[in-house]
Amino acid sequence: MQRYLENHKLSRATIESIGDSRKMTLRSFGIETAWDIKSTKIMAVPGFGPMLTSKLTEWRRKVEATFKFNPNIPTDAGEITKVRVEIATRRRAMETALLQGAKELEAIRAEALAKRNNFKEYQTVYVAMRQAERDATLL
Repeated sequence: MQRYLENHKLSRATIESIGDSRKMTLRSFGIETAWDIKSTKIMAVPGFGPMLTSKLTEWRRKVEATFKFNPNIPTDAGEITKVRVEIATRRRAMETALLQGAKELEAIRAEALAKRNNFKEYQTVYVAMRQAERDATLL
């Protein structure tokens, strides 16, 4: 689909209210093909509001509607490599995050155990203090 849309040049398209000067403006902002037509990109171009954006996105939808997938055309090896690299990168990031999470949990556990031991110490001191207060009232 991407390659198909990239082959449809905006400069050759006939779109109402989008003449050569507007096409040149779009080109200066990196919008040259149907693939480049994205609402957010177009709205960032000075002079292109909702109406012109709508006309351009409608043109892209019409081009997309004419796309027919041909399973006999082999997938570009470079694209397959890109996808594999992206998957490997995401996998490494997830593995790193999971390992980091395990380390963080271990640190939290150690901190909780230390606080629990401190609590027992404080509890013993508190009980002794309360007993001393009671004993003092009996004198």
